[in-house]
Amino acid sequence: MLDEHTIAVDALAMAKYTAVLNLESALNMSNPQARQAHQRMSQDDAQIADQLHQILVQRGWDQPLPAIPQQTWQVAQQFAAMPPMLNQ
Repeated sequence: MLDEHTIAVDALAMAKYTAVLNLESALNMSNPQARQAHQRMSQDDAQIADQLHQILVQRGWDQPLPAIPQQTWQVAQQFAAMPPMLNQ
């Protein structure tokens, strides 16, 4: 039997997944009305994901790991080395 934690984590994963799928669909739509519908669905799914994440945080089920300074520095260096965006 599934416990509340497992159900909440699975629901969050599904909400994130459908938000991404609907956004990807919207980006591939040529019909403006269909594009807007998929964008709205993606936004709705993202809001649901945010709400589920808040439930996980409130119940102490989402404990982010502390940042490791060395890794943080390495990531910052990698981003600093990237070429600038073309459309700036």
